[in-house]
Amino acid sequence: MLRHWFPPGFSRAFWILFGGRLLNAVGTSLFFPFLTVFLHARLGISLTAVGAVLLLLAACQSVVLLFGGRLVDRFGRLPAIIVSLVAGGLLTVVAGLATAAPVIVAAIALRAMALVLANPASQALIADLVPAPRLLEAFSLARVATNTGIIIGPMLGAFLVSQSFTVLFLVSGVLMVAFAIGMGLLLGRESLPRLGTKTMERGLRHMLQVERPLYPFAAITALMYLVYSQLYWVLPGYLVLHLRAPAADFGFLAAENALFVVLLQVPLSRLVANIRLERVLAAGMIAYAIGFGSMGLWHQVWPFALSVLVITIGENLVNPSVTTWATLVSSPDHRGQALSLVSLANQVGSGAGPLAGGFALDQGGVWGLWGSIASLSALSAALFDRVSGRSHTQAT
Repeated sequence: MLRHWFPPGFSRAFWILFGGRLLNAVGTSLFFPFLTVFLHARLGISLTAVGAVLLLLAACQSVVLLFGGRLVDRFGRLPAIIVSLVAGGLLTVVAGLATAAPVIVAAIALRAMALVLANPASQALIADLVPAPRLLEAFSLARVATNTGIIIGPMLGAFLVSQSFTVLFLVSGVLMVAFAIGMGLLLGRESLPRLGTKTMERGLRHMLQVERPLYPFAAITALMYLVYSQLYWVLPGYLVLHLRAPAADFGFLAAENALFVVLLQVPLSRLVANIRLERVLAAGMIAYAIGFGSMGLWHQVWPFALSVLVITIGENLVNPSVTTWATLVSSPDHRGQALSLVSLANQVGSGAGPLAGGFALDQGGVWGLWGSIASLSALSAALFDRVSGRSHTQAT
């Protein structure tokens, strides 16, 4: 069991980052499940206005991801992580203590902008610390750390919010700052030296010319995240509004998804370690097609659990493979840009997903929704296989 969680061969620095990602995931997931309720209760605004605030946050994060990867490459991974989390933690505390609506909204928007860069920066740091043959396993372990934190965080958050929102925000902010300080003290040395201005200029040209495959790949990745977002944004409404199921049923399915990510991620990654990444990506999207496509057949929660299991298997195949592919196709001094582009694809796809799913359900009913999502999954499988395979051949 210990070899599942702590396989040999990784450096001490990697395991420090693993623990830090787990701690940070606890701190951030304390917060986000209750953000909608907080904005509605503290600001006294309608749910429509809350939706507008969330859209603002997504737009702000997209702008940072569009340009922030250059900063990760220019100034280094570790400084980006520390600045991101210290600023995000302090702004979380400000949002929890503030009473004026403009201050609260500004603090939450700036918090979102600060924190969004920590993930691609930490992924780039993992890529710097781990040799290429073990990248898939390393990114899989990083997902295990994050999902373990996401399992713990909301449960702890539910307890804290019963005390007050202020306590919730204070604990969340302190945990993020603690992660940042811990990374600075324990890692200390940056994984990549700072680059000069001329090197940075060459890097941007190289990103546009040599690494052009990243752009179609990112577009397909956005489509993949559009598909996956149906699990957390459209499925709850489908269960409650169309099947008249209790809301607690989706809570069970969400817990199942997180649990099987933790249990299956590393074994699945080891199983496919010697298979070309484009094949793994295509297989993961086929699992999405089967899992989402089968949802139109069910009327009780238990069969949905089977569909979610299949989707989770696909998720465990696709997500670390996307990060690994983007890392391998980019040069070391452009990893921050490459991984920020993947994070931006996540942001765009996840943001468009609820709109696409809601439209499909309204216009085409049950099979219009799940049939179209299954079709998009199959299309993504074909595109991943074509674009990733062709780019891999060119790179080698």
